[in-house]
Amino acid sequence: MTTSSTAAPRKPVAKHVPLVMYEEDEIIVAQQHERVLRRLLKDKDVEVGHAESSDVLGLAKLRLTNLTDAEARLAPTEISTLLRGEEEKEALAEWQLVHPRPNSDVPIDQILWALRAVFAARCSGWTPTLGKNRFVGQVHGVGEVIHGGGGDPQAVDKADINPFAAKARDTAPGSGVRVGVLDTGIHSHAWLAGSWTAGIDDTVTSPADSFADGHATFITGLVLSQAPGATVRVRKVLENGTANSWDVAKAIVEFGNSGLDVLNLSFACYTEDGEQPMALAAAIDRLDPNLVVVAAAGNHGEAGKEDGFTKADNDKPAYPAAFDDVIAVGAANDDGKRASFSPNGWWLDLNAPGDKVTSTYLPEVKPGKGGSTIKFRDSFARWSGTSFAAALVTGAVAAKIEPGHKTGRQAVREIFDSLASPSGEPDLGSPEPPFLKLWPPS
Repeated sequence: MTTSSTAAPRKPVAKHVPLVMYEEDEIIVAQQHERVLRRLLKDKDVEVGHAESSDVLGLAKLRLTNLTDAEARLAPTEISTLLRGEEEKEALAEWQLVHPRPNSDVPIDQILWALRAVFAARCSGWTPTLGKNRFVGQVHGVGEVIHGGGGDPQAVDKADINPFAAKARDTAPGSGVRVGVLDTGIHSHAWLAGSWTAGIDDTVTSPADSFADGHATFITGLVLSQAPGATVRVRKVLENGTANSWDVAKAIVEFGNSGLDVLNLSFACYTEDGEQPMALAAAIDRLDPNLVVVAAAGNHGEAGKEDGFTKADNDKPAYPAAFDDVIAVGAANDDGKRASFSPNGWWLDLNAPGDKVTSTYLPEVKPGKGGSTIKFRDSFARWSGTSFAAALVTGAVAAKIEPGHKTGRQAVREIFDSLASPSGEPDLGSPEPPFLKLWPPS
C-alpha cells in the first residue's frame, strides 16, 4: 500500500447539512485522472493545497486553497474561456441539456459541475471520475444518525442481563472465524474476555465522554452472542461518532483485506445529490470477493424535515449498506415488525432484531462537560438501532462459517435460502425485506 501526501493535513472543515456532511473544500478524483484535473485547475489559476494519493483506493484527494476564488474562476461565464471553438461550445450546450447546472448555492457542487462540463465539452462527453469527500457517521440510537439528542443507551436490570450473559463462551459456533468490527474503540469487558483483539489506539477508557464511545463494545457483544467461538478484531475509525469517507474508505480496504472472514460496518453515509459516495464505492470494490460485508441501513425511518429529510426520503439509501456487495440490514422488534426508526426500501436485504436489545457496554459514561456520571450495571446496556441488527447478522454469518469447509458466501446463501418464501418467489408487493430472528441468544 502506498499513500503519498503533500503539505500537512488539518482538522476537517465540514459543510454541515442535517444528516448530510462533507468536506467543503476537497475533491476526490481517480488517480489516473489527477494529472488532467490539475492541468485544468492550473489553466484557471485555481490553487491546490494539501493533496493525498492512495494506491489502496486508486484515488487522489485535492484540497482547494481558496474555495470562493475557485468558484469564481470556474463560474459558467469563465469556463467558456477554456473551450476551443464553436464545436466545443455546442458540445457543452448539448451536455448541459442532460446535466443542467445544479440548483445549489454550495460552492463545491458548482465547482464539480463546472469541471465535468469542461471535460465533457473538450473530450466528446467524457468526464473524469470526481466526487466529494463525504462524512460518514456512526448509526446509533433510535431515529438518529451521527450523534445527537435522544436514543441513548439505557441501564438494564439483572433480569435483562441473564439471557445474554448465560450464553456459553465455548468454542463453537464460530470457531476459527475472524470477524472485523470497524467502528469506535472497544472497552474491556469480563464477558468478552479472550474473544477480541485491538491495538492500544483502538480502545477506550471509562468513564467515557459520550455514549457513542461504547458503540463497538456493544456491537462486539452482539456478534459474540451469535458466534461465541469467533475472534473479533476491532479497529477504531470513528472519532466521536464521525469520520470522513476518505479515511473510512482506506480503513475498509486495509482492515477488510487483512485476513477477515466477515466485516461489520455499523455506520452510514447519506448523499443529498443521489450519487454514491465515491471513496466508499471504491473501497467496497477493492475488497476480497470472499469477504462478507454486513452494514447498518441507517436510522432515518422516522425522519422529517427537521432532520434534513422529507417524509418521502425515509427510504433514502444509506452507504455502504446500499452497495451491491454489502448485506444491508434494517431493524425490527422481536416479532419481526419493522422498527419505526428503520428505513424501508428495496435496497435493504434483511431485517433483524435491533429494537431494545441488550449487550456489553461501558461501566460508566460522563457525557458533556460538568455532566453527572451514569453507571451501567455489570457493564451491560439496552440500545436500539440498525447498527445492532447488523451486528447480530454479522454474528449469524460467522456462526455458520466452517473454516476449510463452508465459506462466508456459502453461509450467507444458507441464511437467505432459509428465509425464502414457500413459492420461492419474492413478494413484490412490499419492499420490506425478510426477517431473520436472532434475539435473544439461543
